[in-house]
Amino acid sequence: MLFRSGVQHRLFADCEGLDGGEREPLGAKSRNKTRRDDSRNRQGPRTASFTKHVRRKHNSSEREILWATTPDTRSREYHVRNLYPRLLYTFSDVIVFVMKNPRVIETVIEQLITWAEAALQTSSNQPVLPHAIIVLNACENGTDPALWEVDFSTTALLDSVQRAVHQNHKLRSHAEFWRQLGRPIETIQDLLLSYYTSVRVVRVPVTGRPKLINEQLQRLYTEI
Repeated sequence: MLFRSGVQHRLFADCEGLDGGEREPLGAKSRNKTRRDDSRNRQGPRTASFTKHVRRKHNSSEREILWATTPDTRSREYHVRNLYPRLLYTFSDVIVFVMKNPRVIETVIEQLITWAEAALQTSSNQPVLPHAIIVLNACENGTDPALWEVDFSTTALLDSVQRAVHQNHKLRSHAEFWRQLGRPIETIQDLLLSYYTSVRVVRVPVTGRPKLINEQLQRLYTEI
């Protein structure tokens, strides 16, 4: 979140989720095409002083990732799993995770916790934990009307997997880590709140109900 002249601004950063493939994103394609076009159009080689001038002009810089020394660590998937958490988790006020199938929520919670843990382990300064919003996208139009309300939807989804903290091996190990630090962990919500300030669930319907879609998107924006 940015502030300028007394006005509040929100900065949104999109990413590939938790599993990045090797397909080049549209933004990278556009950037690389611009660079190729610039290279063909300019006269003569670009000097070091010219490069520094361009960086200062655009208030940007490029840094080499020193630990990316092998094919695995240079891959997009590795960066999504290991670099994104350090940046987005550490510097975000709110993290929004979009999913379509509520039946895999236990796996999603595993990923969110693993993602957060990776960031906390490598962060030297994490003053405030981010908020988490799970968006259940393309929900059936016949969904129980009560589930369109954020409070009810959040309670229902977390209650559906509350015992996983005792039954799921990965989640049980995370819970045990916090118990050893003196923090009681009995439910999934207890565990999630060890990594996030709050957890909310917003459902968005599949196509066919534009009024409801707009209402749910407004709810999502309000939560953010």
